[in-house]
Amino acid sequence: MARFINFASYNLHGFQQGKSQLLELCDSHDIIVTQEHWLSSCDLDRISNLHSDFTVVAKSAMAEKVQTGFLRGRPFGGLAVLVKKSVSSKVKIVGVNDV
Repeated sequence: MARFINFASYNLHGFQQGKSQLLELCDSHDIIVTQEHWLSSCDLDRISNLHSDFTVVAKSAMAEKVQTGFLRGRPFGGLAVLVKKSVSSKVKIVGVNDV
């Protein structure tokens, strides 16, 4: 029997602000694409380890900014794709490229 894959897209407006809603989405969706997590590269484990049933591919938009030294202004950008492990064999991540 065919099974539908539940998909969601969510703008976190910062990981801390959107974390609780993201956890709720994990309970009802198979694939979740997030934008604006605002995490630096060294903090991506926070989203990667959020839920044990998901495999995560994440990218920070602030990598270059953080490498230049002191971060001024508010954090920005970032994306993550969360794929439930039960459907991961049906998904192929092609790549994550710098823009």
